[in-house]
Amino acid sequence: MSECTVNVDALLPDSELASIVFLIQQYGQSQLPQDQSICSELDVVCEHDSVTGLDHLQQIHLKDTFTGSSTFPNASIELDLPLLRSLSMVDIGATKNTSINILSKIRNLKTLASLVIMVPNSLLIDYLSTFFYTFTHYSISGDGTISPIPSDFPTNMFGLSDIFLVDPIGPQSIDIVEKSFPSVYSVELDIFSDFDIDLGLDSTALYNVDIARRSQVGRLNLTFGNNSNLIQLFLTGSILLSGNSDLKDLQHLFTIETSVGQMTTYPFTAFPPALGKLLIRNASFEVMPSLQIPSNLTILEISSSQLTGSIVSNYLFENVMPGFNLNLAYNPGLTIAIPEEWCQFVSLNLLGTNIASAPDCFYCYYNVTNPKIQLSLTIPPNLVCNVTFKSMFLIAYYGYIAVEGELLGWGIPQASGVGVPNKRIVYDIGRNVVGPPMPFNITFVGQNYTFSVLEAGVLAIRSSVVLKSSGDVNEIVIQLFTINNYLTHNVTLVDRNNATCTVKNITASTITCTIPKSIQLSPSYTVLVANEYDATTLRSTFDYPTVTSVSYTASSRTLVLYGFYGSPITPPLTITVADTIDCSGSASSLRITCILASVPPAGPANLYISLGGLEFKSSTLLYFNSSNSGNNGTTTTGSTTTGTTSTTTGGNNGETPQEKCTRLTFDCYGHGQCDINGQCQCDETYNQIDNCLTKYINTNITPNATNPTVSFDIDGIDFQFEINSIQELDYDSSSVLQEILLLNQPWNVSVSSDNITTTADYTLNTTQIVANNSLFSSLVVESQVSFSSIARTIPFGNRNLDLAPNSIKVGFTIGNWSYTSNLATLRVVFKSIINNDQSVTFDCEKQSINSFTKDELSESIQYLRVVKDNIQFSGRFIDFVVSDGRVTYSKTELISSTPIDNSDDQSIALIGINLPQCSSCQLDPDFTPLLIDKGGDSGCKESQSNTWKIIVGVVVGGVALIAIAVGSIILIKKKSIAQTYENRLSSLNKSRD
Repeated sequence: MSECTVNVDALLPDSELASIVFLIQQYGQSQLPQDQSICSELDVVCEHDSVTGLDHLQQIHLKDTFTGSSTFPNASIELDLPLLRSLSMVDIGATKNTSINILSKIRNLKTLASLVIMVPNSLLIDYLSTFFYTFTHYSISGDGTISPIPSDFPTNMFGLSDIFLVDPIGPQSIDIVEKSFPSVYSVELDIFSDFDIDLGLDSTALYNVDIARRSQVGRLNLTFGNNSNLIQLFLTGSILLSGNSDLKDLQHLFTIETSVGQMTTYPFTAFPPALGKLLIRNASFEVMPSLQIPSNLTILEISSSQLTGSIVSNYLFENVMPGFNLNLAYNPGLTIAIPEEWCQFVSLNLLGTNIASAPDCFYCYYNVTNPKIQLSLTIPPNLVCNVTFKSMFLIAYYGYIAVEGELLGWGIPQASGVGVPNKRIVYDIGRNVVGPPMPFNITFVGQNYTFSVLEAGVLAIRSSVVLKSSGDVNEIVIQLFTINNYLTHNVTLVDRNNATCTVKNITASTITCTIPKSIQLSPSYTVLVANEYDATTLRSTFDYPTVTSVSYTASSRTLVLYGFYGSPITPPLTITVADTIDCSGSASSLRITCILASVPPAGPANLYISLGGLEFKSSTLLYFNSSNSGNNGTTTTGSTTTGTTSTTTGGNNGETPQEKCTRLTFDCYGHGQCDINGQCQCDETYNQIDNCLTKYINTNITPNATNPTVSFDIDGIDFQFEINSIQELDYDSSSVLQEILLLNQPWNVSVSSDNITTTADYTLNTTQIVANNSLFSSLVVESQVSFSSIARTIPFGNRNLDLAPNSIKVGFTIGNWSYTSNLATLRVVFKSIINNDQSVTFDCEKQSINSFTKDELSESIQYLRVVKDNIQFSGRFIDFVVSDGRVTYSKTELISSTPIDNSDDQSIALIGINLPQCSSCQLDPDFTPLLIDKGGDSGCKESQSNTWKIIVGVVVGGVALIAIAVGSIILIKKKSIAQTYENRLSSLNKSRD
C-alpha cells in the first residue's frame, strides 16, 4: 500500500466515508469536504490497496477551531476504519453533540496506534479502563475538567510498555504487577489532588519509577515487591514507603533521587549493591546515617535536610574512590572537620554548613574559581602551599602528559582532565610535538613550574606490504597516528616467532621496514612497534590478490574482477579463464579489467590470476551464459515476483502462440486471457508466474522469538526453515577448512511492526564461538525476516525486488569472516527434508515431481519441490548474491541426501549456497502463500474439490527461499488431510522448451 492520490479508480468504501463524515460534523471541521475528495486533504492520509483497488483511511488529524453547522452527526454510527493508525483532535474547543463519547466509537479500531484528544467535557474517562488494552503507551494529562486516572484503572494490559498518570478521580489502590503488566518498564505518576493513593509495584520488568506528589494533603503509600531490575527511582513530595519496602535487595538499582519531607534516614538498611548515585533533598534527617559509603557510589547528596551534629572523622567515607562527588549543603546544624582524603573529591559542596577545619588543598586553591568546589573558608595567615612533584621529566603519550605529586589542585584552569584531584592532573601539550625533550610551563598556586617533556606515544593505524620484484626482502609500510622519530623504534612480527622487520626509514607518520621474502605474511600478520617508553600492535591482512565479485559484458568480452589487489600494484599481471583463454588488461588496488582473447564456452569456468608473483584461483566465481548479455556473469536475472512467465512460440501444427497458450493453460485456467505473445494476462489478484492458476491469499506468520526460523500454517500443515552452518572451503570446494554450526547458537532478537509490515531482526550471539576461536571476534551473522499483507518493492544489490502481497522476505548477512587464505570461499549450508518419490494428479493422471531441478551446464540447483498430501512447497534458487555491495554469481549445490531412519519415503538433503570471499555477503529470498483456484477444471467423473492450496517460494533476490536465506530445514507436520492438488505447469514448461 502507499499514500493515496485522488483518481476516479480509487475510492473509499462507503462505510469509511461515512465514518470520517461523522468526525467532520461532530467536531465542526467544515473546511473539510464530505465526499470522495477527502483523501486530497493535507490532514488526511489514505492508503491504496492494490489487491482490492480501494483506498483506506490511515491518518486523520482534526485541528481547526469548531465551526458549527445545522447538520448533526449520526449518533448511532459504528466507525469503520480498519486501517486507521493515527487519530488526533486538538484545539477544537467544542463538539456538536456533547452526549457522544468518542471513546465509545473508536474502542474497536484494532490498528490504532496513536490517539491524541484535546476536547472538553464530552470525553468520559471511564471508558479508559478497557479502551487502552491494546496500546503500548498510556500517557494522559488533564486540566481539571478531566481526571485521567479512572476509578477502575485497567489491570490487564499485556502490551503496555510505559505508564504516565496524572491525578485520580478519588482514593484508590493501583497495583502494577508483572502478571497484569508484563511489559511495563516505566511508571510515572504526577499527583496534584488530595486523595489518598496506595501504589504497589511488583514487576521485574520495571527499570524506571518516577513519582511526584504535589499536594501536602493526603498521602501516597508506596510498596515495593520484586523489582529486581529497577535501575532508576525518583520520588518527590508526600510519599511514604511501607515498612517492608527495603531497597537494599534491588540488585540493579543505580540511581535514587528523592525530595520527600517525611524521610528521616536512607530508604534502605544497606546500600543496594549497584547504587552509583544517591541524591536526597529536603528530607528530615537529624544525623548523618552511620552506614559506610561503598566504593561503587560516586555521587552522594544530602542537602537541605536538617542534618545536625558533626563529621570529625573519615570513617563514613574511607571506602570511597578518588573522584567522589559530595554535597551536604544547607544543613546549618552540621559541623564538619574536612579530612585530608576529601582533597581527592572531584566536587564538594558544603555551603550553609559549619566547617571546623580543612586541609591545605582547600585553602591554597580557595581563590581559584572552581564551580565544583563550593564552601566558605577564612584563609589562615602565613599559609604555606608546598607543591611537590614526583618528577620534572614527563613522558607524553599522543600529546598528553600527566603531572603527579601533592597539592596539585583540581586542574583549574589549564588542565584538560583530572585523574585524581591534587594527585594526578592531565595536560594537553599538542599532538605535533616531536624531537628531543622540550620545556612546558604549568602554574600551581600562582607559581610557574617548568617541566621537560618528551613525546613517546606510538599508535599504529594501518600497514601494507610492498612486494619487491628483485632481491630477498619485501617491505612493510606502517602508517601511524603519532610517532617521534627522535626515539629509536623496533618492529617485530609477533605472530611469526617475533621475527625482526629491519627499520629502513622513519618519518613523522610512517615506518618502513624490510622482511625476508621467506617469511609468509598471508593471510594476516601482526606487527609490534616499540620504543623505550611505549609500544603498539597492529594486525593486518595480506590476502590479495582476492576476487570478491565478477561482472562480464559479452558484447565486448570485457571481464571486470572486483576485489583487493594491493597498493601499489606489483606487476606482472597474468589472467587466464577456462584454463586456456588469456585475458589482457590492467589492475588497480580494487579492480582488474581485461578483455578475453576469445568467446568463452557456456557454463562454469576456472579463473586464474597471478599478480607480482602472488596467485589467485577459483572454480566457483565464473559462469558464462550461452546468451549472456552482460548481467554480471549470472544465468538468471529474475528479480520480480510478477511478469516472468515464459513466451510460447508457434510452429506446432500451425498454432499461433496465443492458441498454444490457450490449449496448454486451459485459457489461463479460467482466470485470465492469453495475449498474442502467448503469455497469460491474469485477472486481478491472480499470479502471472503460474499462468493465473494461483491466487494471493492470507496466512498466519509468527516470528520466532529465539532464532531465525520461519514457520507458517496452511490448513493445519506447518512448514519450518532452519539454517545449519557456515563453512569455509578451499578454492575448488573440495575441503572444508572451517565450519561454524548454527543450529543451537543463541541469537539476539528484535521484533517490530508498523501494522503493515512486521520485521524480526536476528543477530547471532558469538560469545561461545569467540571462546572457541578468537579469530571470529569480529564476526557478524544477521538475519531479517519480514512479512506484509501488501505488495512491496525492496532493493537488493543494484536491483529492485517486487514482493507480492503476503510474501515473506528472509535476508541473511555474513560479515567479517576470518579467512585462512585469499583462496578460501564460504558456503551456507541448510537442511531440507525431501520426499524420495512424490507426485500430483491432474485430469486423473498421476504426474511425478522431481525434488530438484538443476541447470544443465553448472548442475546448480534452480528449484526444490516438496509435496505432502497435495500441499507443495516450491523453492527457486537464483544464481547471484551480493558480495561487498555488488551482484555476483553463486552456485547452489546438493551436498548430500541421507535417508531418514532407513526410510524409503524421505531423506535429509544438505543444500549449500556458495559465496565468494567477501567482507559482507548478503542473501535475500522471499516466498508467498498462494491459493490454486481449480474452478475451470473439468475434473474426473468422480467428485473433486474445486480448491487447492500451495505455498510457492518466489525468487526475488538471492534464493526463493526454501530456506531462510538460501536453503533451510523444512519440517512438514501433518495436522489435517489437505485437498487434492493437481498441476499441469510442468507440462506447459516442457512444451515451451
